[in-house]
Amino acid sequence: MCFMTGKMDTDNSTVEWFVNGTYVANTTTYGANLANGSTIMCILTPYDDMYWGVPVESNTLLIAVENQS
Repeated sequence: MCFMTGKMDTDNSTVEWFVNGTYVANTTTYGANLANGSTIMCILTPYDDMYWGVPVESNTLLIAVENQS
């Protein structure tokens, strides 16, 4: 994802992560061992050290393990 203000300001956007609807982290990347049936999504709020942008919510992803038999 790229956020440009046209002024080459620093990008200090926040990214909030949610697993199964519960807040779990506020980092640019998130890694976890998710169980079959878990959901994960994030909300990015742009910030360039001057202006806050409109939060953008990702799609919710459903973790589904295929039958490997």
